[in-house]
Amino acid sequence: MATRWQTLQTRLQQATDDKKYGVADAMQRRQKNLLAQFLVDMLSRQAVIPTYSFPVHTCRLEISTSRGGQANPYGASDTGLQLDRTALLAISEYAPGAEVVAGGRIWTSAGIIRYPQAFMPERWYRVCVACKYVEIVDDRELFPPTCPQCRSSWTARFQGRFIEPKGFLTAYSERDGKDPGSTRVRQRPPEEARLLTPAPADAYQDTAVSLVQTFHAPAFPRDGDDSPQGKLFVVNRGMHGGGYLRCPRCEHAESAPHGARFGKSVSSRHKNPRTGDNCSQTVLRRQVDLGHEFETDVRTFAFRKPIPDPPKDVATTPLEAHYRAGFTRTLAEAVRLGGIRLLQADSRDLAATFQINRGTPVVILYDTVAGGAGFVRRLGSAEQQGIPTGRILDEAIRILGCPSGCASSCGKCLNDYANQMHWDDFDRTAVLPWLRELRGSG
Repeated sequence: MATRWQTLQTRLQQATDDKKYGVADAMQRRQKNLLAQFLVDMLSRQAVIPTYSFPVHTCRLEISTSRGGQANPYGASDTGLQLDRTALLAISEYAPGAEVVAGGRIWTSAGIIRYPQAFMPERWYRVCVACKYVEIVDDRELFPPTCPQCRSSWTARFQGRFIEPKGFLTAYSERDGKDPGSTRVRQRPPEEARLLTPAPADAYQDTAVSLVQTFHAPAFPRDGDDSPQGKLFVVNRGMHGGGYLRCPRCEHAESAPHGARFGKSVSSRHKNPRTGDNCSQTVLRRQVDLGHEFETDVRTFAFRKPIPDPPKDVATTPLEAHYRAGFTRTLAEAVRLGGIRLLQADSRDLAATFQINRGTPVVILYDTVAGGAGFVRRLGSAEQQGIPTGRILDEAIRILGCPSGCASSCGKCLNDYANQMHWDDFDRTAVLPWLRELRGSG
């Protein structure tokens, strides 16, 4: 918040000095909107006002049944359907072009709602290719030349402009929905959630396992707790990897071809979702991804043992990075599933992601409930109700042992519904001996 405010203030002052008073007025309006949105977000996140009145972590798909109707944050009053999802899922399941089955009909998302008082600034994100750390800034020019976490040089490969949508809508021209068919359009799932919280080296604590350190970032640190806040970021880059194109005149939006990411304009004859009339805007140019930031409890395990060298036919080839990512992802899922078993929790309660820090794996576990549910706090904790790191790793070893002796992964070891998009990346046979050796030395 402070960084974004300071950026706007700097631009306001520069515009004033240059006598560009129109730009200065625009910066003042953005500051006012930023303060208003910040107030609503903070009051809602801290439970001072109810989150159902001012949704922070949810998004709505509004069914357009009235011609020219206005956006309503509580949903349309003349339809019995109230379609809500957590923003984590909504940026994919409700994204423009997605089909949703509800009330015995199929509803197709046709655009991104512009609520009259909502503030959806366009911001920039990028993911470090080396360690997977994510950084978010208000302007692309504010990115530092190197990654703040691993100091690697940035590349433009994994960066983009994004918004955090407040809601989506269907088209008035399809106000009755469609008959359910045998198939429906499947949206590309959002990218994996990535950690926004920088984990300083001095924040890690030793565990009983000599080569493993741990770090806990709560969703909302208590008074007097100087721990960094646990924050993650997830993004939907669109069906074709090009994000989404938004009409500047109406609320229409559509999945963009990959070329739009590099400034390619797209011809689009479309209808205004609110009225069903043809829109006068026929060329779309400005591409955005759909993102979501959320606070939750985060637990990281930093392994001080290097990832083993890849096979000779993979080393020094473009496949080497894929090998190292697959190894670390397999380790992360084994640790997640081990933690779930020991907690006796549902597999949907915990999720895992990873980073690679100078050739060593960092496993990141987080509560899937925004605001945290207390699960990862117990993992690796020295508190009375905590579960020691050694027990978690021993359980991970049992999982990787696989009673079926599969070649890489299967439903009896690593594969479950929550991680199905990564099944092809798992290789338990590479991680199992490495983890056994680590436990033997620890």
